[in-house]
Amino acid sequence: MARLARACLLLTLGSCAMGYKMIANCVPGPMMDIVGRPALYTKVLQILMPTIYSDLKLIAAGDDDTCMSAANSVNSNSVLYGDVTSTEYPSGSGKKMTELGIMKSMEPYDNTTSYLFIFENKEFQDYTYIANSVPGDVVSSLEQTAGKPALYTVALQTILPSLLGDLQYLGETEIADDSHQAMNAINTGNTSMLELLKDKTSGLAISEVGILNGLKNASIGSSYLYIFKNKMWNGTWDVMTARRLSEDIVA
Repeated sequence: MARLARACLLLTLGSCAMGYKMIANCVPGPMMDIVGRPALYTKVLQILMPTIYSDLKLIAAGDDDTCMSAANSVNSNSVLYGDVTSTEYPSGSGKKMTELGIMKSMEPYDNTTSYLFIFENKEFQDYTYIANSVPGDVVSSLEQTAGKPALYTVALQTILPSLLGDLQYLGETEIADDSHQAMNAINTGNTSMLELLKDKTSGLAISEVGILNGLKNASIGSSYLYIFKNKMWNGTWDVMTARRLSEDIVA
């Protein structure tokens, strides 16, 4: 039963579509002929890909090979956005991209130069947190935690030690659908849901459970929402890591 619960939670999280936080496009100079200036070409790209390209973060210039390599590095998340212009493509070649400021990007394009555009990715989802909704009868029936919602936290962390970090929120509701709705929002990258729950502005009938109430017996008619820090989420690289997952599932 425990293995099934672990596998189901991992599959729920793993089934979410993921994209990296930044997305890049290398555009050869001759293509700038449409608008004549690199800065104006930003709008062309956003119109062509309105569901992917969000805010522009960087325009940089370089030769075609360097530009393409830089774009591939950003799109594979192997180079962070802040390191794009300080990285050599390839390593040790001395070839780098040069950032264009606002004024430079408004100058006429160079036909022999390629231009790197880096945008925030609209499809990116932040999995900083992970949630689980547990029926009250399950919480109350666990002898090892004496049926206490607060102590059940440890049971969940023991089941998935490499996934569930520190508890961020414990909520209770008599409406199971509300608990599942909040859980699904968190597990599909809606990081604002946690703040809404804490501020009591989520529109869901979920109340935060304090320490003292968490040590009372769980209500069989309630559902309990547990929100944890996601240990698999690498905040520096904005990517999910799969460390020790197989150990969690089979243990």
